[in-house]
Amino acid sequence: SWLSVDLKMTSPELLSGFWDEVAETTSDARVSKDIHLLQDWDEQFTDADGDGAYDHPGVALFRIWLMAARDEIFTDELGEWSVKFEDHNYIKYGTSLTLRALEGETAGRPMKWDFLNGRSRSAVVEAILLETIDRLERKFGADMDEWLQPVYWRYMGQEAFYAPDPDRPTVEATDYAGSTTYVGAGVKIGALEKAVPHNGAPYWMTLMEIGDLPPAIESITPAGGQDWFINLAGQASKHINDQTVKHLNYEFKSVPMSDEALASVKVSAFEIHPDR
Repeated sequence: SWLSVDLKMTSPELLSGFWDEVAETTSDARVSKDIHLLQDWDEQFTDADGDGAYDHPGVALFRIWLMAARDEIFTDELGEWSVKFEDHNYIKYGTSLTLRALEGETAGRPMKWDFLNGRSRSAVVEAILLETIDRLERKFGADMDEWLQPVYWRYMGQEAFYAPDPDRPTVEATDYAGSTTYVGAGVKIGALEKAVPHNGAPYWMTLMEIGDLPPAIESITPAGGQDWFINLAGQASKHINDQTVKHLNYEFKSVPMSDEALASVKVSAFEIHPDR
């Protein structure tokens, strides 16, 4: 999911149909409100007013919903392994398993076991919604509209990550599944900011359209490259930080996908002739 702050995230749209089922039958006003806020969220991590909190309660609601869902569905059978099994995997697939468990026989690959333990999907989803409410109520109070997740930060260098500014906290791993850091010298030499607000997106984002027409691809990374564009003399490229704001605002850059497109935008080129 290109939205993710980590590889455990996905789009709420994949789960919205399950919430609709509960909305049709629940008599709990809190659950109805929870569903409304989840479906009203635009999937963006935005702090437009600069008050230090994401503007929509859907940020906190959805992230906690995913964690509560895994606990509700898998913990009774798997215990701590419902989370621990993917600790050392780069690709996190616990959220995918959660979706498959809820989809049941309609899943692309149905599960062999009934992790819902014979309960209806609607009953399980409502239990998850109630658990989500309980967890966030303990953290933020009773008013759901005020459940605004404080902005957390994406640290751009190792030193900044291990000694963060107390006014720029990383997200608590136990609550929101971890933040992102990039280890590099850019911060140390003053070429990169110490930290930027986390927008919910991973380090590298790509959108690709595949169809009858030639493929289209757009991509963006927040800053630098694999070596952060710093030479051995400690001099950074003038481009090391020119994509940070674009990344924060989801401003993608088109990637040329043909020789003709490359030729039209190239600045320079050279040929390598191996020895014969």
